[in-house]
Order: sequence, then C-alpha cells, then structure tokens
Amino acid sequence: MDHKGAFSRAVEATRKAREGTNNSVNDLNTGNMETDASTVPRPGNDTAIKKPKKKKVLLMGKSGSGKSSMRSIIFSNYLAKDTRRLGATIDIDLSHVKFLGNLTLNLWDCGGQEAFMENYLSQQRVHVFSNVGVLIYVFDIDSHDVERDLATYQSILSALQQFSPGANIFILIHKMDLVKPELRESVFTERSQRVRDKTKAFAKSWARHTAQVPGSGSPNEDEDIEIQEFATSIWDQSLYKAWASIIHDLVPNLAYIEKHLEQLGKAIEAEELMLFERTSFLVVSYWASKEGMRNPYSDRQERMSNILKSWKQSISRFSGTPRSNEQFRFLDFKSSGFSVIVIKFTINTFLLAVLPPGEARFNSAKLNIEIASETFAFLDVPGQYAKQPAQPTAATTQPTATAQAGPSTQQQPADDDASPAGPSTIQPAMAGLTVQGEPGSQQQSASPAAGTKSGSPSKAAGAAGPSSASTTEVESATGSGDEPQH
Repeated sequence: MDHKGAFSRAVEATRKAREGTNNSVNDLNTGNMETDASTVPRPGNDTAIKKPKKKKVLLMGKSGSGKSSMRSIIFSNYLAKDTRRLGATIDIDLSHVKFLGNLTLNLWDCGGQEAFMENYLSQQRVHVFSNVGVLIYVFDIDSHDVERDLATYQSILSALQQFSPGANIFILIHKMDLVKPELRESVFTERSQRVRDKTKAFAKSWARHTAQVPGSGSPNEDEDIEIQEFATSIWDQSLYKAWASIIHDLVPNLAYIEKHLEQLGKAIEAEELMLFERTSFLVVSYWASKEGMRNPYSDRQERMSNILKSWKQSISRFSGTPRSNEQFRFLDFKSSGFSVIVIKFTINTFLLAVLPPGEARFNSAKLNIEIASETFAFLDVPGQYAKQPAQPTAATTQPTATAQAGPSTQQQPADDDASPAGPSTIQPAMAGLTVQGEPGSQQQSASPAAGTKSGSPSKAAGAAGPSSASTTEVESATGSGDEPQH
C-alpha cells in the first residue's frame, strides 16, 4: 500500500473539510444560509431562538397498557425485565425530562383507572388538557373491551380539541409481542383502522358542534384530525421508532440541525450520519447519501438506538457504574466493506457515521467530526452558536507527519465535557495519523480512557465482511458530571 499517497489524500480531505466547516460558519454568521429565514436562527437575532419552554406531553391510556414501562425504558434507563416491578400509576406522575440540554419535556404520565379518567375529563379538565403539545395515547392490543377503550379515547379527543386543538396526536398499539409474528401486521392494520374510523367520526361531530358557536362559520366535516400510529413493544426496537418520531416534532431549530448535518456528511464523505441524544439514544436527526439510501434495512435507525442503549447498559453491569452514566465516548467497527464510528459529539449527543472502507479516510473523518462539533454547540445551551474557527495557518494546513505502521497514539481529551479539538490542534492531531494496511488486517487504536474494552458489534453495522477492529473508550467508574436531570 502506498502510505505516502494515502497520507497525502487524508491531508487533502482534511483541508477541504476544514474549508467546508469554515464556510458553513461564515454563511451562518453572514446570513447566507440557503434556508427559510423563519426556521433557521441567526446570530444577532435574539428573536430567532426563543427561550426553551417545557413541552407538555400527555401519556394516556387504560390502566395496565404499559405507559409507565415505556417511559421508564426510554428516559430512566430501565431494562425491559425491570419494568415488571413497576406499580400502577396513581393520578398523575409528573416528570421534567431534560432533552438535548435546550428542551425540557413536561411529561404527564396519567393513571388509567376509570376513576382517574373521569376526574381528568371533569374536575381537572382545564388543568390537564390546556397547553398540550403532544398527546400519546396507548392502546393495549390484549384488551378485552376494545369498544370501551375507543369510547374513552374519543372523550380524551374532545377535551384535547377544546383546550389544545393544535396538539400532535400519536397512537401506540402496544404489547405487540403478545401477537404471533405472522399475524402482527394484519392485527396492527385492523386495530389502527378502527382508531382512525373513530377519530374521523369524532372530527365530523366536532365540526358540527363548533359550527353552532356564533361566528364560527360553516362546518368543515372533511377536515380530519391527524394521527400517527405505531406498533410497539418493550422487547424490541419498535419503541425507539415511535418515541423518536414523537421527540422529532418537539426538537427546536430542527431545520438548522439537519442543514449542518448534511454539510458535515458531505464534507467527510460519509454514507450515513445519525445524531443521538446521549441518555435515551433516540435519533434526533438523520442524513444519508445516495449510497446510504441503498441500505435495505429501513428500520436501522431504531435498531441502532436499541443496540447502543443495550450495549451501554451492559457496560454498566460489568463495570458496576450507574446506568445513567455515559459509559463510553468512542466506538469504532471496521470491515472490508465499510467502517462505523460512534463518538461523543457534544455534551448531550453522540454521532454515528457510516464510512467507506479505508484507514486514511476513517482517521480524517474522525478528526473532522471533532472539529465540526463546535458548530453544533447550540444543542447543549439555548442560543449558543459555534464560534467561527480561526483561519488556518501554513502550519495547520500542511502538517508534517510520517506515516508508519502500527497502532495510532492520538490522544483524546481528558475531560469528558471539554471542547473538541479546534483548528489550532489539527497539526498535533494529524501528526498522530497512522495509515494502516489493507482493509481486513488487524488494527486497533490505543486509548487513554480509564478502561478499554474491545468487541465486535456486528449487529450495529448489520452488514457483511470480516471485522478488522473494534475499539471503545469506556468511561471511568466515577462517571461524568453533566448528566441531565430527570
């Protein structure tokens, strides 16, 4: 293998990515982003980013339908088997879930006993259903009184339309693991259709009802109430798909995130990028190139959420550290057909990148991900923007380094929450760049973390090809001090 040629290509890729990052920040600072000005915040415009508000999320459904179990798995790091010890929710279990550092979910887990439901719809009607951003209604697929469940659902819709008509509605058909695999699709389709029919019938009656109010105009019975249905179970990745969709609608400045994620993906020549929230590992944003879109696994995002969350919990079990700790900062997997890197991106996020094979390309992408993380600093603090990197100097654009065989000794930041390496540190970072042999050879990087573990998360990659390396930087037993509050 031509080490000098590979190293030169890596340096050139780094230079182009640096220019792309600088141009992105310059465009942002000068207002030249080709994006709708109403959705993308700009520095100096105090009204572009509003102070984060607590989004009121109602979690409702019949008692025993699994509401508290799914909430505990997603936001409290419970294992599915641990939810068996959860008791019934009494009245309303209110929790404030910090998400991405700039979004707080005001999660109302409402007890499903009949007495509580009647109370919500009468005495507490205004209190419960005012200022709702999202309603998540859970149907138990194993229920023996479906018609009664649907009648209660219509009553909830009535209160919601009265006090929060703009709320998004998500329907979770839960406990699908109780249905035989070959029947799940048909059972879900049948139950979803019944829910849609009841929703449509209510929408028509509501339109006629509101038309009787003076000044409301003629009724529009063709206007439906939009709902999204998901088949879920606590025993597989379907739960992550549903909750990622729910959270996706609540993330502020989403257009800004997606725009910069696309720019980063093109700069490092990635096939796919997934941005995860660090505690729940829900996918916040996703980007794929034309090559990445050819991936036949349409459920790979929720699969990766489930795999990484389970793996993180396994590290906690073996290391004896709390599940709420981060557990790892860096993971890579390399094969003859592709490379995967999972790296702590900002304080509150992890980034997964799928790359074409090649050690030089991998090292260049890893370095530039660390540099680009400054652009995404606003994910941690509301209103915070990436500072424009210093212009590269001759020393940084043309680093001197000698490519050599053997493991890389590139050092990672000692502080878990320290700012990633900026442009001024490109020279020492590139000096540690190592160009390895052909794909398929054994490769492993040294790690300065407190403990290291190596494995082969072939599930995470989900593709063919022999594994050549898997390196993980595991968090020390003391954990980190920036854990979001729940």
